[in-house]
Amino acid sequence: FPPSLRSARRAGMTARPTRAAPPPAKRAAPRLALLWRPRHGLLAAALAAGGTKTRFVDALEVVETDGHFGAAAPLLPQTSRRARRVLRPVVRRRTVAVVPGFIGRAPDGSIATLGRGGSDYTAAIFGAALGAGAIEIWTDVDGVMSADPRIVLNDCAGALPLRNAGEAA
Repeated sequence: FPPSLRSARRAGMTARPTRAAPPPAKRAAPRLALLWRPRHGLLAAALAAGGTKTRFVDALEVVETDGHFGAAAPLLPQTSRRARRVLRPVVRRRTVAVVPGFIGRAPDGSIATLGRGGSDYTAAIFGAALGAGAIEIWTDVDGVMSADPRIVLNDCAGALPLRNAGEAA
């Protein structure tokens, strides 16, 4: 994030990068969320079948957003508190918490989808809230990128120089 957004986040403000808001997608959000929110915790079940202690945690229990559907911003103080309350006990039991990214709860209780990079951003928020020494995101690019390298031409997209999970959040 640019220095202005990092300082805004440190001050406890919820800042979103300036971008054109997509048209309201409130009716489409629940259908889209089905891609990211396995109703029966299939990934958790597959990990458990392989011998890993897991618990599926619905993202709506943890991630609170501003409700801007399709480009929702997590409300950092509330989400961090919920992450500590819901996820910390799971992790302390040496259990893998399987939490879908990309979605959260809107102020009215409905599902809101985060914008581009929402899953990675969710992981960074959880890592910072839980005091993780590191977060691992497996993807097709190295690091947190300044733009989508498949879209931005002439090598203008590059990895941001982040030192810890708190900077990413």
